[in-house]
Amino acid sequence: MKKYVAIPGWINSRTDNDRHYISGKRLIELYGVNPEEVIIADDENLRGLNRDNYIRLFPRYDGNYKL
Repeated sequence: MKKYVAIPGWINSRTDNDRHYISGKRLIELYGVNPEEVIIADDENLRGLNRDNYIRLFPRYDGNYKL
């Protein structure tokens, strides 16, 4: 059963102030969740999806990826 939705995106890093793209795959690694429980957000697999039913994983400026 899917319980997370990973929302890739750009973030300005607090540590080096550079702009980084964090992919869905990288978000799964950073949050340490089971990839089989994650939907990676893109236009195609978000159609009809109620994101409120899932825990959202997104890039974090502060680098804190604990759930």
